[in-house]
Amino acid sequence: MECLEGEGGSIPEEFYGCNQLVDLDVRQQGIQGRLPLLPSLTRLVAFENHFDSGLEELSEVVPNLRVLYLDNNNFTGKLPENLGTFSSLQRLGLGYNAWEGKDRAS
Repeated sequence: MECLEGEGGSIPEEFYGCNQLVDLDVRQQGIQGRLPLLPSLTRLVAFENHFDSGLEELSEVVPNLRVLYLDNNNFTGKLPENLGTFSSLQRLGLGYNAWEGKDRAS
């Protein structure tokens, strides 16, 4: 599935029934609220939106995720510790959110 077209709002409820979806690209759509957590996803590209929740349970609900780009959203607080449990994760982008704590690059 290619990018969802449109600007703003949230992801429609019926979208969450797409249990076979493996690749979701919703970059720069102005979507707000909770991340779309679909168990079959292996790639989630959702940068430059307004997502602010859902990251905590991502590793439990979407265990086969290989690519995750969530740069430039509205996440706050500390990075969830369970992000380290993704054995399949190969690419990760979480920059330009309001994370707390020590800079992990230093």
